[in-house]
Amino acid sequence: MCLTCRFFVPEAHPESPGHPHHCNFVDAAFGDAELRVTCPDHETA
Repeated sequence: MCLTCRFFVPEAHPESPGHPHHCNFVDAAFGDAELRVTCPDHETA
């Protein structure tokens, strides 16, 4: 669901290979292994 969420910013942190993406909802960097399939905070982009 992250990929379709308005809070998801792909490759926002290219200097951090383990956590290249960013979630603006929780204001945190995260990696591919942490992409969520279900999220109660998801909002369609």
